[in-house]
Amino acid sequence: MSRYYEFEGKNIDAAVRNACDILKITRENLEYAVVQPGSSGFLGFIGKKTAKIRVKRIQNGEPSDTGSVQEPKPTQSKTTATKKTVLPDKDEAVITAGDNETAIPNKDDILGPLEMAQTALRHILDCVTSDAQISVDKKHNPIELMVNGSRPGIIIGKHGQTLEAIQYLVEKMVSRKYKKHIRLQIDVENYLKKRKHNLIQLALRLAEKAKATRKPVTIGVMNSQERRIVHIALRDKGVRTKSIGSGNMRKLTIFPRKNNRRAK
Repeated sequence: MSRYYEFEGKNIDAAVRNACDILKITRENLEYAVVQPGSSGFLGFIGKKTAKIRVKRIQNGEPSDTGSVQEPKPTQSKTTATKKTVLPDKDEAVITAGDNETAIPNKDDILGPLEMAQTALRHILDCVTSDAQISVDKKHNPIELMVNGSRPGIIIGKHGQTLEAIQYLVEKMVSRKYKKHIRLQIDVENYLKKRKHNLIQLALRLAEKAKATRKPVTIGVMNSQERRIVHIALRDKGVRTKSIGSGNMRKLTIFPRKNNRRAK
């Protein structure tokens, strides 16, 4: 039965060095196949994967099928180790080993969703500006990450589009890692709070106009979060709201209700 071993490292070279050190052989006497090439992940830490190789020792220039390679001494009984053995083929046995660099869990594996979100946001902001500060408000639902700095406009972008993209990226990273939807809100210099207040005031004024003129009134292009704010603000206000258009060009129209009754 030919015996194979699997080793891990932060990259292929590290995995090969680890195999040589543990098996006490040189690279020339090592035959390996790449199982997983490894990845540094997005921004160097999101979705990071170690490299993995499958190793067979070579004797006299030929692969050894005699099983003469001395196995690394296991720290547990053979019965327990068998449960972790991977059998790619009936005639092969695989023994898995790691290196010192991968013995410690990846940073994103031990951080909670909030801490990971802060770290991801920090990396993104560092690519945009140098003095942005992040604070956390856990009292709100969703949890709010507040960004302050000398250049808020470059983070917010035109009509808040850059800020919206940043929030989408951070939520996507965290949700994918923890395999569940994580709701976060990222605000810059209270931009979203001010925008929400202004949207509600605008919506109330246009609702009154729609009721007075008995004609529909349309608000310009808004993202889904802004449209939701207007929908909620005009609930039970004697009007009906409807999103129209598609993609990034969706607008919201306010219709007066036909059976709207005047207050007695």
